[in-house]
Amino acid sequence: MLLFRVCISGLSCWPHLIPGRRYWATSLLRPHIGDFVVVPGAAIGKSHIPYIVKRVMQKNHEALTLASTLPWCKETYAVPSTTVFGVLAW
Repeated sequence: MLLFRVCISGLSCWPHLIPGRRYWATSLLRPHIGDFVVVPGAAIGKSHIPYIVKRVMQKNHEALTLASTLPWCKETYAVPSTTVFGVLAW
């Protein structure tokens, strides 16, 4: 998909992303540190969730480290770069 919309349903990236709002994402952009990316929920072990949106905290050639933007949420997820559906383009 070149351009698609995602709806934010949780608070993990608040205040940057507002629950209930829809954001545009694109598969044309490569993720960079600080970007918000869309990945399948199964990529982080949550197969019951179709997709998640998290911020890229670290990046190398093969993987991304994703995390919430909330200071008290310290959980991070390492996912292969190939699992990224798209990058939020606002």
